[in-house]
Amino acid sequence: MQKLVDVLNILLVEKGFTKSGSRWYKRIDTLPLKPIMLLELQKSVHAEGSFINVGVYYNAIEHSPPSKLQSYNWHWNTRHHLLGDEGTGSLVTEYMEEENAQLLVSKIETTVIPFLESLCDSQQLKNGFVEKYDVSKVWLQNITSKALLSFIETNT
Repeated sequence: MQKLVDVLNILLVEKGFTKSGSRWYKRIDTLPLKPIMLLELQKSVHAEGSFINVGVYYNAIEHSPPSKLQSYNWHWNTRHHLLGDEGTGSLVTEYMEEENAQLLVSKIETTVIPFLESLCDSQQLKNGFVEKYDVSKVWLQNITSKALLSFIETNT
C-alpha cells in the first residue's frame, strides 16, 4: 500500500511543483498571466477519502495572491475525476494499492497536468476556450469570462 500524499508528491515534484501542506503549486512567472497551477487534497466530511481539486490562479490579474491559495479563491477550479476518462472515482483513499496508485499517477500526468498547462496559455484562452469550456466540469470563479478575456487582450 502506498500513501496518497507520497504518490502525488513524487510525480508533482518531478514536474516542478512545490508542496505546501495538502497543496502543490507551480508558479510560471515567465508567462503573461503569471499563472500558478494548483493541486489540492480536500478531505471528504461525508466519506473515507479525499477529493483532488485542481485549478489555476492568475497572479497577473490580482497582483498579489492570498496568503493561502485555497480552491475557493482560484480562477479556474475542477476535480481530477471530471477531466478526461471518467474511469477514476471522485474520492481517493489515503492508502492505495499499487495498481490504483499507478492509474492515478498516469491520469494526473497525461490529463490533469496538460489541462492545467492549457489554462496557462493565454493564446488558447483567447482562441475560444473561455467561451466553450464545459461548465459542468470546470468552473471559472472570482472573475467573469468577459473580464478575463479583456485582461488577456489588453496584456498579451
